[in-house]
Amino acid sequence: MKAESTGVLLRPLSELDAEIEQLQAYEKRLQLSRDLRLRITRLQTDDLQIGLMAKIVEIVCAVRKVPVYRVYERGRPQIICDTRFMIFYIARKHTRLSLQLIASPFGMDHGSVINGLVRAAELLTADRNWATELRAAEQHFVEQIGKLTAENLPV
Repeated sequence: MKAESTGVLLRPLSELDAEIEQLQAYEKRLQLSRDLRLRITRLQTDDLQIGLMAKIVEIVCAVRKVPVYRVYERGRPQIICDTRFMIFYIARKHTRLSLQLIASPFGMDHGSVINGLVRAAELLTADRNWATELRAAEQHFVEQIGKLTAENLPV
């Protein structure tokens, strides 16, 4: 059908509505695709951060000469608590993990991490040996970050 005065081809409204619906469906698929890519990226980032957390535990336990399994036990001997505080401090400073994700491997909640961070700040000023061990563990961790790839991250 042609409009006499303008020479423009006019299409039925139902065809235009169908095209609009197709475009909207396509736009929705694109948005879902973007959302999926963002979720995958977040999951990969979380996996990397959790791998970094495992590396922190490994390094801090080596520096403090504490067996790794001990920091996951429920006991509260001072050496274990102080080691956890060091782990919390380094994890909070060098990862983007939430307080809850830092706490969960230890069977704790975010409040325990907050308390541990407060205690770490106190130990930094009050205990030179602890502060020295913290700096050594932190330096070793920072050096190790450069050597880490997705394949050799501990999980």
